[in-house]
Amino acid sequence: MKLLRNREKQLQCALCNESVKNVESNVRTHIASHADTSMSCLICKLCCFSSGDLHQMFQHMGSAHPSNRTCYEDRRNMTQLSELLSTCFPRGGVTKQRSGFIDSIQKVINVAKKRNETYINCAVCQKDIQATKEVLTRHMSSHHVYR
Repeated sequence: MKLLRNREKQLQCALCNESVKNVESNVRTHIASHADTSMSCLICKLCCFSSGDLHQMFQHMGSAHPSNRTCYEDRRNMTQLSELLSTCFPRGGVTKQRSGFIDSIQKVINVAKKRNETYINCAVCQKDIQATKEVLTRHMSSHHVYR
């Protein structure tokens, strides 16, 4: 995660456009907000307590099971979480990539407006997608082709 961060005080998520403070715990929490529960699960082997946050699991183990602090199972899918991190906060040339991405979405929206269409058909999955910046950004990011 540290390799993906830069010197900026705030990071802007490419998926939801939210500004996130450039602190590891904040970035981790933000990534978890985009992840489904199967991607980020830690389970206590002693009492079945579960959490998506490693810090919260450490707190649980320290208070509930101080003599067995490492008795939890890490079921996080690190590959998917790493891909999600790269999608939210892409490395290098982010501003150029981001502005090109936004320009592309705006062009699609403009064409839809000229045609008086409120929905467009996705060429990848054939779903009808609402022609708004937020919805198109989220939908395009769900396809590996656009990432």
